Amino acid sequence: MSIINDEVFENMNRLNISGKKLGVEWSSIIEFCEQKESIGKSNKDISNELTKAIIATQNKYFETKQKKSEKKSEKKSEKKSEKKSVEKEEKKKVSTLTLSQKMIDDGDEMWKVHQKYPDDFKSYNFSIYDMIGMMDETKSKDIMSLVIGRGGCFFKKWTNYWHIGKIYYDKYSMTISIFIHKNEKSKRNKGKIIKGFIISNNQANIDKNEFEKQKQKKTKTNKTKNTKKTKNKKKTKIKKTKTIFY
Repeated sequence: MSIINDEVFENMNRLNISGKKLGVEWSSIIEFCEQKESIGKSNKDISNELTKAIIATQNKYFETKQKKSEKKSEKKSEKKSEKKSVEKEEKKKVSTLTLSQKMIDDGDEMWKVHQKYPDDFKSYNFSIYDMIGMMDETKSKDIMSLVIGRGGCFFKKWTNYWHIGKIYYDKYSMTISIFIHKNEKSKRNKGKIIKGFIISNNQANIDKNEFEKQKQKKTKTNKTKNTKKTKNKKKTKIKKTKTIFY
């Protein structure tokens, strides 16, 4: 049996192959040597060829393994850095939440706090499409102008009254958003109350608009009737005058 050259063991050290493993199966080595002997190769030639074959096999499998290991370590380091950045963001959020809370504790108006720290507020959204979505654009606009108020005066008034950051209406999606500070203990309950109030107010304006419309219609009908009566009276007078004249 031919001797394995030192190059194999040097390559093992380079690739960190530990123990008695050469990086190839011993049965494969025996097979390789027997095959070369059967075709009349000398021990020296077999030894050289075997060394080259083992090193090639070691490089193929163990360098691939090393690359995989490196990739794993890279992924681990990436995950660690991601985790650190997430932790930094969380700390940043906590710190801004503390700062915005300080503004509230100092008596600042909530809309000012929202302007400075909008991310410290949670939004509660609800749609009013089922109330005004089927109306023509002019009518729905009139209704919402009654709800919002001139220059948003009602929304501003309610913002101050409920001590919240903002009330916002999106005319395209017909959605109203209420912004409540994250430190508020009863955020959800407050959101429900404000939602109920706005919907009720909106419905009252719809009813009022409809009532005014019916009133105008009735007035117009009465005017038409009165005009017809006046015309008929004039005709009767003319007839009577003619009869007296003759």
